[in-house]
Amino acid sequence: MVLQILQAFGCGILLVGAVTLLRKQPNKVILNLLLADIGCIVMNGGYFLQLRSVSPEAAFLSWRMSCMGNVLFYYFVAFFVLDYLQIKYPRRLRNIWGLFEFFAVLCLWDDRLVHLVASARVIRPELAEGLLQTETGLIFLIRYGIICIVLMLAIIYTVLKWFKTKLVRERRNLAILLSAQLVVFVSLIVRLCVPLPVDVTPLLAAVSLLIVILYVIRGEFFTVADTGREWVFENIEDAFVIVDTLYGYLDSNAYANRIFPELTGYAKGARVTEQVLKTFRSAEKRVRIGEQYYARTVTPLIQTNEIVGYCLLLVDMTENHQLVEELVVAKEHAESANKAKSSFLSNMSHEIRTPMNAIVGMTEILLREQHSQKETGYLHNIKNSGLALLTIINDILDFSKIESGKLEIVDEEYFPASMLSDLKMIFQNRIGEKEIELQFDIDSNLPVKLYGDSMRLRQIIINIGNNAIKFTDRGSVRLTIKVQEKDGDDLRLFVSVEDTGQGIRQEDLQKLFGAFEQVDTKKNRNKEGTGLGLSISKQLVELMGGNIGVKSEYGQGSEFYFTICQKIRSEETVGASWENAASPEKDTPEDYQEFTAPEARILIADDNEINREVAVLLLEPLQMKIDTAENGAEALDMIQKNRYDLVFMDHWMPVMNGVEATVALRKLEGEYYQKLPVIALTADAMEEAKQEFFAAGMNDFVAKPIEMKEICTTIKSWLPKKLMRS
Repeated sequence: MVLQILQAFGCGILLVGAVTLLRKQPNKVILNLLLADIGCIVMNGGYFLQLRSVSPEAAFLSWRMSCMGNVLFYYFVAFFVLDYLQIKYPRRLRNIWGLFEFFAVLCLWDDRLVHLVASARVIRPELAEGLLQTETGLIFLIRYGIICIVLMLAIIYTVLKWFKTKLVRERRNLAILLSAQLVVFVSLIVRLCVPLPVDVTPLLAAVSLLIVILYVIRGEFFTVADTGREWVFENIEDAFVIVDTLYGYLDSNAYANRIFPELTGYAKGARVTEQVLKTFRSAEKRVRIGEQYYARTVTPLIQTNEIVGYCLLLVDMTENHQLVEELVVAKEHAESANKAKSSFLSNMSHEIRTPMNAIVGMTEILLREQHSQKETGYLHNIKNSGLALLTIINDILDFSKIESGKLEIVDEEYFPASMLSDLKMIFQNRIGEKEIELQFDIDSNLPVKLYGDSMRLRQIIINIGNNAIKFTDRGSVRLTIKVQEKDGDDLRLFVSVEDTGQGIRQEDLQKLFGAFEQVDTKKNRNKEGTGLGLSISKQLVELMGGNIGVKSEYGQGSEFYFTICQKIRSEETVGASWENAASPEKDTPEDYQEFTAPEARILIADDNEINREVAVLLLEPLQMKIDTAENGAEALDMIQKNRYDLVFMDHWMPVMNGVEATVALRKLEGEYYQKLPVIALTADAMEEAKQEFFAAGMNDFVAKPIEMKEICTTIKSWLPKKLMRS
């Protein structure tokens, strides 16, 4: 009777343990423990029924039930111990053992094979309990032997791990596991070696499981890592939803239940709601649920190379989404401001260049006539002041292009000696009446022909050279160009401009290359300039893959230097006399005016009367027949009534602007209208405007103020050769 009570009590406790384990978050270790618990319930339940049997048939049925529970218990206990101790074993080994245990269960229920497992006979039939006497068969002997070996190795490993670990909590857990292992091991030894009137194996197995389950219930058994995983799963501010392959609900954490309240208490295996299903199947990486935005990831869950379910992860990105929206708005505002700035610069360029065209153009025309020395000096001052103002405008436009990333480096072949000749003339004009000696130190090994952006290289040297001349009242300015390094066709140039001017304080050196910066402003307030020259030069050098620097001693002078890479296009060098190595293609200053075209007829369209007059007077030496129009519509009408060889078209004009007129012209039928050269004559020097000209069908452009050399060169390029005379 006492034994029956103990067995019933053991079954009850094990049932409570099973329910507790079912409420735990599933993992491999808990699953093994749960299945071992179920096996132990079956084993104890079978033995309890066996004790209460009133017939041999009922006793044998209960015995078979107890043996089946025995199989389940020992199999899953063994793998629970191995997994908890994190002992690696081949998956194939588990499968083979599982097949062996399955065969043992089949034998139990087959009267022809049951003797292989065990045999039993009824003893003391006069008692109501009808106790059985059992003898272990071959298969059970093999089973018990394997289990004993596994448990013995696990006990040894547990003891070693107990000595090795320093964590008090982990040592306690290992001690609990060791005590449970010992109980199971002892029950097996007793079962095999000590003949007892009753089977103590079920009860001892229940005791061993109760020891472990008690600590599981208290939440103290698993390792910190296991506890941490469960805590993270439940408390992380990200949503996890796990489903099977048919989207049947398996699990979700607390955060997911807040997003999808319907999942709280949801039945396992029940198909998830439409909203959850839609989120699983969505192709979007970001989803909106309510007022929140989430980054969405769906990961297949794979076991034995087969997809067994899916895990949905939702990461709250609401704050990031709001930040992105704010950045988008800020970007739109910045782009709008940038467009406004570009529009302002374009308009400023146009508005200033238009009157400057008259100033510089009329001055150029007046300089062709005979004047007194004093008057000629005045005219030169007017022209130079206009060109200085033009330089300031160009600096601002260049800085704007660099700032917006629209300035491009355009590489082409060029002759360094020709560039140096131009620089010499520019610097000498800049020096004027100053007591400054202009010196050149040019490497004789400099190739005759190079490949690079000569226009930008020239601009950098002019910026630095003009600065040197500006801040030097007497002494010298030296331009040095050396071949620093050659590697095949690659050449690294070292360029330096050294002066004996006022120098720069050490604390001001770091300000030099900043935009709109001018150092020692109190001393230099009478020096003209935007403070952009060096900033533009630095960025141009860097765009060309080089570096720029400065050395200076206050009161003694400065040296600005930079290096850039160019390509070699000729093995011939300039030699000692670089001034004699000018390009065979280089024009003399008068070359651009050396032709006339009395038979050519051109049209100039410009809404500004003074600009029309300046253009006509500037081109007077070329002896061409020149007509003028006040707007694009008038020009278009004149082109259809007369036959012109070339058309200069202003950009902004009333009625119809130059771009609109050109588009309309190209739509007219006939080869004449398609091939008639149209040149933009514009004060708009922005890159966007140039692209608009070419897109409309214009062939070229000439910037205002009109430079005689530039406009003559353009005419030579587009006017039919048969119309030009030397």
